Amino acid sequence: MGLIVIRHPETEQNRAKVFPDYTDAAYTATGQRQLEAILAEDFKADHIFSSPLSRATRLAGALAKKYSIDFTIDKRLREIDLGHFAGLSFEEIKRYYPNLIGPWMADPWHFQYPRGESYPQLKQRVLSFLETVPKASILCTHQAVSHVIALEFGDDKPLATGEWRQYAY
Repeated sequence: MGLIVIRHPETEQNRAKVFPDYTDAAYTATGQRQLEAILAEDFKADHIFSSPLSRATRLAGALAKKYSIDFTIDKRLREIDLGHFAGLSFEEIKRYYPNLIGPWMADPWHFQYPRGESYPQLKQRVLSFLETVPKASILCTHQAVSHVIALEFGDDKPLATGEWRQYAY
């Protein structure tokens, strides 16, 4: 057993290549197939935790139903707050915020998203969750959160949509 981290299946926002926001985002046909593939896995867990965002709670709900256990929503698992960048494509960000592209690209880890978070802030939030999570748990979450968790376990590869990874915990 260990900590199983799952990035939610592909959504319309992912396919459109826009930076995610906190609105509901429907799964694409690919995302639906990814959900089915995740549900075909035989995970061993006593607990399921989810971001409050619907793209993660739909996954958590399906897993909870399969394993006949409840899931817990924890806001510390929500996606990084991209502030004014949320819902925009990279091209739109370049057009609306041209003066921020240089600093963002120069140091993306420490960049403070306008009216949003930085990665160090996200890391602090995620680590506070990891300090409390039971060992045999499934986490249904997002790209940035899953990447922070991966880095904590010495893994520098972010999860793709619908991908999961297990860590000894």
